[in-house]
Amino acid sequence: MSTWAIVPVKPFSEGKSRLRSCFNNEELFEINKNCFIRTLKKLQDNAEIDEILVISRSKAVLDIARNMNAKGLLEEEPFSLNNGLTQALAHLEGKNCSRVIIIPTDLPRLEGRDIDALLDRPSSWQGIALVPDHFQTGTNAVLLSKINSFVPQFGLNSFQKHARQAFKLCGNLDVLLIENIQHDLDTYADLEMLDKKILNQLK
Repeated sequence: MSTWAIVPVKPFSEGKSRLRSCFNNEELFEINKNCFIRTLKKLQDNAEIDEILVISRSKAVLDIARNMNAKGLLEEEPFSLNNGLTQALAHLEGKNCSRVIIIPTDLPRLEGRDIDALLDRPSSWQGIALVPDHFQTGTNAVLLSKINSFVPQFGLNSFQKHARQAFKLCGNLDVLLIENIQHDLDTYADLEMLDKKILNQLK
């Protein structure tokens, strides 16, 4: 049995479009790329994660993933976060996964201890764990004990949608308020709450 991490990634030139008023295209490209590399390193440093699967329609993203010893899966049309994650989950069926985490790359404060907290469940644990964003409307991380029934529903009010799905599928939902995972990087307000030293490391 193994623990896999799924990391969905847009092309670096397209991610974080709501921050285009704050950065030029070159800066945003570097921020997206460095966030991705940083996330992969944090996941690889975790002893409980056996494999990392990067799903993207960008061959440049997948080349970096494979050069960092992660698995790469080329996303197929129609392109969307939920469709890409559905493809990734389907790819993992039959691989004897005991647990799967879904984690984005726009978590600039993510540290190893945060991943530890997400994975800190008993070996007998069966269910779904969710980390909401700091508004508790979006979903910033998911931990699954079973993958064949979960339907990704990221987008507006995804935390509530995923919570309802958890109760329907298995009746067991853990809500984890992990501060560093709750802080994503989507809007100017998120940017204002971020330590400038962290931002400078990503540029």
